[in-house]
Amino acid sequence: MKLYLKALFIFLFIFESGLTKSKVDLLFGFFSLEATTKEKKGNVSNIGSYQLNYRYAFASNTELSIGYSLIASKTFTGDFGFGPDIGFAYFPFSTANVIEAQSESTSYKSYEIYKPYLSASFHQRQYQSIQSSYAGFGFGFGLEIYWKSNTSIKVEFRYLPLGGPDNAISNEMDIFSGLTFHL
Repeated sequence: MKLYLKALFIFLFIFESGLTKSKVDLLFGFFSLEATTKEKKGNVSNIGSYQLNYRYAFASNTELSIGYSLIASKTFTGDFGFGPDIGFAYFPFSTANVIEAQSESTSYKSYEIYKPYLSASFHQRQYQSIQSSYAGFGFGFGLEIYWKSNTSIKVEFRYLPLGGPDNAISNEMDIFSGLTFHL
């Protein structure tokens, strides 16, 4: 019984401390997409890039990000591209999350106002009109700006060179802005 209670306590401690290191992003922005196949070359640019991310800080200045992206060629309609994203963000000048300390009678939270970061990630895209999948590694940079105790404003740029079937390539550039919710 004691072992069970110890395991339960450890699980609850890890879950509670892990949850405070989590964030959810809701982002919207501009995209530019250029694709080349053996027969054709084309591009499209517009407002209509959407992203939902879950981020977890596993080190003081590094986060793991798992998310999903959607591109709509006519903002909300038209041709769609969509797929999962997984990556890392590195905060070279700040911590990834809020700095907290707590005792029985006192609690302390410190929020850094500007938190620039660099990112590296893997992306997969399924494009509706051509019914093909593309995948590849991308990179980017961004800035989190403190707004409220549980919310930040996020601005992000990312570049994704993706490869597809028969040596087809797709270069996607996204500029996002939106909100980050600290769980």
